[in-house]
Amino acid sequence: MIFFLVVNIAQAVQAQTDQNKGIEGVITITREVEEDSDGDTPEPPLPSPQSMPSTGLISYNKTESINTDAGGEKIPFQYIVVFDDAIVNNITSLQDAFQGLNEIVENIGAEIIFTYNSTLAGFAFKAPNQLIVDQLLPLLRIDPRVKYVEQDQTVVPFSELVPSNLYRVEAVPLHIDSEGPMPNINSDIAVIDTGIDLDHPDLNIYANTTTIIPQEEASSDSSLTASNIDTEKVHQSLNDASANTPKLYPPFSPYPSTSGDDNCGHGTHVSGIIAAKRNSLGVVGIAPGANLWSIKVLELNPITGKCEGSISSVISAIAYVTRNADKIDVTNLSLGCKCNSSALDEAIRESIQANVVYVVAAGNLHEDAALFSPANNSEVITVSAIADRDGKCGSQDSPIYADAGNFSDFLSDDSFASFSNYGPVVDLASPGVKINSTYLNGSYATMGGTSAAAPHVTGAVALIKSMTPSMSPSEIRLELERAGSTPDTVCNGQGHGYFSNDTDVNAEPLLYLGDFTSREDLRVTFDTFIEPGSQNGTFGVYKEHGSNKFKPEDEIDC
Repeated sequence: MIFFLVVNIAQAVQAQTDQNKGIEGVITITREVEEDSDGDTPEPPLPSPQSMPSTGLISYNKTESINTDAGGEKIPFQYIVVFDDAIVNNITSLQDAFQGLNEIVENIGAEIIFTYNSTLAGFAFKAPNQLIVDQLLPLLRIDPRVKYVEQDQTVVPFSELVPSNLYRVEAVPLHIDSEGPMPNINSDIAVIDTGIDLDHPDLNIYANTTTIIPQEEASSDSSLTASNIDTEKVHQSLNDASANTPKLYPPFSPYPSTSGDDNCGHGTHVSGIIAAKRNSLGVVGIAPGANLWSIKVLELNPITGKCEGSISSVISAIAYVTRNADKIDVTNLSLGCKCNSSALDEAIRESIQANVVYVVAAGNLHEDAALFSPANNSEVITVSAIADRDGKCGSQDSPIYADAGNFSDFLSDDSFASFSNYGPVVDLASPGVKINSTYLNGSYATMGGTSAAAPHVTGAVALIKSMTPSMSPSEIRLELERAGSTPDTVCNGQGHGYFSNDTDVNAEPLLYLGDFTSREDLRVTFDTFIEPGSQNGTFGVYKEHGSNKFKPEDEIDC
């Protein structure tokens, strides 16, 4: 008899300071336990990777429930303003618009929290109350410099040994053909999420930044927010005398400072699926050791226990990616909301025009993904989830239990996940149930959701870009769709074959990397060096960016 024991574990989550990680949070851990014949409940063994290090300990968390929140809640008194196209290409007109509208907004009583000029041009503002909003909106909407104004909305994460998921998409040959450490994949990946555990030994963090607004002034070198934001003015300060317990809305944080470090775990888990190193430690990602850019847009709310963000902060993150489009190859968005946003769509389109690929989770509400943003953007690669236990096609193993709220169920091996969104906007499917990956404080955890499915595809894009850097986002999407398994694919008893129980008539291809991982040209794209004074030939990696080579500590455009 199988039942589920739910344990609430108070554990340290990372505070955004250089010296300590002292903020406490609560994580719900669900453990699959089998009752023995005398009624006792034995402790189940923790999972272990196929290759363990010779010394040291690896910490494993078990599994976190899949997040089936829809997001899309209107954020009170918070709006995104987009400038008219006529002034965008005129620097003088653009500067005049920023200055003039900034004065209007702040003189009436609101605060500019983000400014945009790398994708769409405009800004986001926060007002303290509805009275100020009612004064501002009519003025902004009739101003000829303004294209449109939309209310900001919440976005949420769609979550939650060579792992079996790598076998299922045939990424394994890349990881097991050679012994010892493997040189890092020559690709750069932006993870717009909850941040990444910056100290995780299994991840190669290249750069980090944040769109979160802390209680104290953020440092200009690590923040993408506007400067000199008066949190008390808009009642988002813990010191606000006008409210005993002010309710903070994204992107405002209760913490005194912030960075690209993760205190939720979601972004770290996503990052390991994409690019955990091949180093005989923990797990291995699809694109091992690739450069990860941690861009934090989702923050832990200690009152609700949820990690959430805002569309305005995601747009700021996308603008940052676009400014660094000569370096960043692909961006992972394992987040979204049941909503529509013209501003977010516009920002993504402009970034894709700059040759950055965007991979997006379809969502976990078992609904048409066309109702969810940014999954419904026609130019991104939208990914649904399947359940797979053994890394093989053909439903050969026992069912898998997916803890996903109203969609919780035992799922047949190699079947469409009961919680996954679906529909014509979905481009690819990938494993997304009980995926083992990196987690907070240097540990590992099992999580699921379309949040876990999308990064498989992101890693695949990174592999392709490392082989053929000149391919455009649309060409890469077509190549992945062409190579994917379809209902007509005959199961080869390994990773090449389709899944069962697809929800609709839109038979999106299942990610398949066998065609890519068998290519010899992948082997010669590694631009490696041996660090002076290193022992045992330790690998380091220089990344080619334009005509200059630089190490990860070099300056990044912000």
